[in-house]
Amino acid sequence: MSGGIRDSLLAWVDNRLDEMLRAPRMWGSREAVELQALLLLEFKTFVRHPSFGTQDPRRVLDAYLVYLRDRFPTVPGAPLYEVLSERPEAEFASVLREFRAHLDATVLDENPFEHSELAIALTFAQDRAPNATAFTSYYEEFRRATRAIIGAGKSTRTTKSIEHATDFSLEEVRVTQKNGKPASALLILGSPAGQQDFETQQQVRDGLAGLVTMAEWAVSSAELSSLAMDDVDARTRMAVQALRVVPRRGIQMVSIGGKLIGRAKPIELQAEQEKRFVEVVGAGASPEAFDQEDEVRAIDLDRGVLRLGKRPGMVCYVRPDQLANVAEVGVTARVVGQRYRPPSGVAFVLVSELFVQRGSDE
Repeated sequence: MSGGIRDSLLAWVDNRLDEMLRAPRMWGSREAVELQALLLLEFKTFVRHPSFGTQDPRRVLDAYLVYLRDRFPTVPGAPLYEVLSERPEAEFASVLREFRAHLDATVLDENPFEHSELAIALTFAQDRAPNATAFTSYYEEFRRATRAIIGAGKSTRTTKSIEHATDFSLEEVRVTQKNGKPASALLILGSPAGQQDFETQQQVRDGLAGLVTMAEWAVSSAELSSLAMDDVDARTRMAVQALRVVPRRGIQMVSIGGKLIGRAKPIELQAEQEKRFVEVVGAGASPEAFDQEDEVRAIDLDRGVLRLGKRPGMVCYVRPDQLANVAEVGVTARVVGQRYRPPSGVAFVLVSELFVQRGSDE
């Protein structure tokens, strides 16, 4: 369901509930009003959480019965219209409003990172509208990175098992269009269909846990020595794959969490963390001196990268203060730094000095 349709349906339900509880008598007897209010709240819950329709269809009714039992302990199990049959209409409407607020706070706004197997939230750049290509491309890159982390050195048979274990089911997509705030898309994922192999499932959990450990370190200011990964080769491979899940292409931030990785509070990644992963990759490869003058063919301010020379060119990671000196592509620049050739991935340069040639008229 698109964000626009979903928001319209939710607004319609809220408006109808407001009208009903403002003048209950216009909508029939108290029994009829109570049933209509519950039906609208069930519909609202289904719009917000479609999975409840099949996995927990009594969610709202059960929550209502518990609420009434706690609110009126002397008459457990009785419907509200009977409990308040001798009380003013305003009190009847007030209790329904209270339950509506209670439901919004406890059920409708559940943390998807706490209750989902895996959830990925994409926050788009301020000037970007969400599109299917952006989040499908990101999800595919995330899935491939996960497979690469888990499948390193495994047999063909094991690799097929891993492919199945990382083919997560898509339970829900929530898209929120930009409206004063950046647009966003939330992907709620579940376990793959069919029978699961316990050992492979654990490998998926361990692989994702390693990726999260790397990401947590990247968003901190800790030294590389504090990263809890002793195997340098494994750490380098993990960092190379982590580079693939850094947001780009109009995505400002990515939040990843869920029961599969034990993260009710998601880890948040932004483009600026890319250099931290590069630091890890560089530590696992032998550096060699790099000093080259060529044309700047591309600049990515968000990633702090310039590409030197003709395609495919050399990827050069540059500090923000250095990158500010490169006004446009097409200029000639001399790049001095250290080139790394990691065990996997492409070679890159960590830039120490950058000299941009200026035109004679500047």
